[in-house]
Amino acid sequence: MSSPRQIAGPLPKACFGTFKITGETCEASVYEALQAGYRWIDTASVYKNEVEVGRAVRRWLDQEQNADTTRITVTTKISPYELLHARAASVACLERLSLPSTVQKVLLIHWPGVARKKHDMAIHRQARNSAWKVLCDLKHDGFIDIVGVSNFNVYHLELLAEDLSSEDWYETPAINQVEMHARCQQRDLRE
Repeated sequence: MSSPRQIAGPLPKACFGTFKITGETCEASVYEALQAGYRWIDTASVYKNEVEVGRAVRRWLDQEQNADTTRITVTTKISPYELLHARAASVACLERLSLPSTVQKVLLIHWPGVARKKHDMAIHRQARNSAWKVLCDLKHDGFIDIVGVSNFNVYHLELLAEDLSSEDWYETPAINQVEMHARCQQRDLRE
């Protein structure tokens, strides 16, 4: 594939999330969100709605002759169940979405560990590092535009930087998508 595209300005301020929305409801909701002005849609492999998200985005683009397509961003995430098979999982996510090249694609590691493994096992660190390299490679090869992580705390980000900073392909995650609200303020991440 050709060299990666440059990000066209900052990401939109608001993102339409699709957690727990599936089937026709998901497709209709994403389409209506785009009609209402949302230009950033969030999904994930574990949401089981990437096909519907992609279909809604393509339908909206087809029907909007003057759509500012360079400003549409779609984020998806590989799950903790897929972390040990990050390349296959990432490609499957992109295939399910089937987005045109004009849509800015964001791919994240959904969780900093492997599903169903004790939290103190070394496999989590190894899998994070390996998956991160896969995401960076996919970006370098032009399949995705932005790479990042989700639900990483400061400890996970520091380990990733420490483990991979000597690699010539390493780049810092552009996004760390986390839960944040009055009862979960994530002060250490914001500082």
